[in-house]
Amino acid sequence: MKKHLLSYFILFGSVAALAQPSITNVVVPTVGQKITFSKAQYMSPGTGGANQTWNFGTLAPTGVRNFTMGLPSATPYQTNFPNATLQMNDGTDFEFFSTTGNDLSSEGVVNSIGTQPNTNAEKFMQFPINFNNTYTDAWGGPMVVSTVSATRTASTTVTYDGYGTLTTPAGTFTNVARLHVVQSISDAAGFITVTRGNDEYRYYSPVFTAPLLTIYTRTASVSTTSTGSEYQMVNPTNPVGLSEQSQGNSAIVAYPNPAADVLNLQAIQDRAVSVELFNFQGKLIYSEMVAEGNSPVQINVSAYSEGLYFVRVNTVNGRVENKKVFIRR
Repeated sequence: MKKHLLSYFILFGSVAALAQPSITNVVVPTVGQKITFSKAQYMSPGTGGANQTWNFGTLAPTGVRNFTMGLPSATPYQTNFPNATLQMNDGTDFEFFSTTGNDLSSEGVVNSIGTQPNTNAEKFMQFPINFNNTYTDAWGGPMVVSTVSATRTASTTVTYDGYGTLTTPAGTFTNVARLHVVQSISDAAGFITVTRGNDEYRYYSPVFTAPLLTIYTRTASVSTTSTGSEYQMVNPTNPVGLSEQSQGNSAIVAYPNPAADVLNLQAIQDRAVSVELFNFQGKLIYSEMVAEGNSPVQINVSAYSEGLYFVRVNTVNGRVENKKVFIRR
C-alpha cells in the first residue's frame, strides 16, 4: 500500500503547564539531511488532549531505516514529478514533494509497485498547525503504473489532537504535538479496485525535523493489516541549531540560530566569497558578495518573517555550503 516516506521522519515549560506547540515548516527536512529511524512494535498511541505524557520507552528496535533528502534532479524520476522541489529516499523507495504557500504537498512516490505520480497532489502538511486544528484534502486522479492506467481517489484528514511530553528509546522530549493522520485510498483499473487505509499518529517537536515517532495501522483489500512504529534516533538535548542534523563536518557556522535581528556566518576552513538567503519556497531574498577580511558576515534579518530559511555560502576554494537557519522572536 502507499505510505509516506516522510511520515518516518513532517519550547519550553514544565510538564504541568506546557505551552501549546505550534508546528511550522521548521519540521521539514532539507536537501542533504540524513535521518535514521528504528523500527519497532505497535503500542497504543494513548489519549489526546492537553499536557499529556506519552511513554514509549519500552519500544524494542527490530530494524533500522536510513533516509536521505535530495533534489529531484538527483534521481532518474524528475520528469515524472515536474512540480517537485524536494525528494527523500531510503535507497529503494522515493517520495517527491512540492511547496505552495504554507503547504507541503506529496507529488507521488516510486516504489516496488511502480512510479505513482499524483495528478492532484496530496497536502501532506499545512503550516502552521495548532492544537485542535484539522483539515481534509482530496487528492489523486488518473495515473499510469507499470503501463496500467488507473484512477486514484483518495483523501487525507490531519488533526492536531494533543500535546505534551514524549518518551521514546531515544530519550524524553517536551512540548511535543501529536497529529492524527487518516488516509483512505482507492485505485481503480478496469474491473479491479484496490482499497487501502492508513491510520497514523505522528509526534512532532517544533525544534526537530521530521516526526520523533510514528505509530501506524495499515490496511489493504489485497493483504493483511500491518501495524508497528518508527522512532527517530536523535538526541533530545541537540535540537536543530549550530550542530544541525544535516550538516556533518560543515565549514560554515551560523549563529545565533534561531536568529531574531542579525544572523552571523563564520567560515571555519575557507573564506566566504558570496552569501545568499532563500525563503522556505526557495525564493532568493538576499545576496551579498563578501569582501576579503569581512568575517563574520552579518545579515540583517529583522524585516523577515519567522520561520525556516536556507543560506548558501560559496567559498574561495569553490566549496558550496547549504545551511538551514531559523528566524524567531
